[in-house]
Amino acid sequence: SRKKLGEIVFRDKEKLNELNNIFSPILKTEIIARIKQYKNTILDMAILKQYALNIYLDIVIFVDADEKIRVKRLLKRGFELADIKNKIAMQNPAPSPGEILFINNFNNLKSLELELDNILNIIS
Repeated sequence: SRKKLGEIVFRDKEKLNELNNIFSPILKTEIIARIKQYKNTILDMAILKQYALNIYLDIVIFVDADEKIRVKRLLKRGFELADIKNKIAMQNPAPSPGEILFINNFNNLKSLELELDNILNIIS
């Protein structure tokens, strides 16, 4: 399962790199093909820059939440604390503000939707 795979690779950076070396080229090729195929594409991924996909996009919106909030949300979804800490540590840091638009996801889903709607109204 995806959860079990995550438990394995986020505990061992070497295994994560091995998995990424297998799937990264395949995923990147498929994502680029879809970006080119569709006028409007939304990518929901924590490792956008790692795949260097940001260069194919007109706008990048970074949704941020405090680490304590992210940990709490993942604990509610059944993840172990050690796995959560490892997962967060292996994700890319937040990009610099000049590159992207930021959304704070510190509150509830409704608040996030309102922020996203505001940005979409500005850019469309």
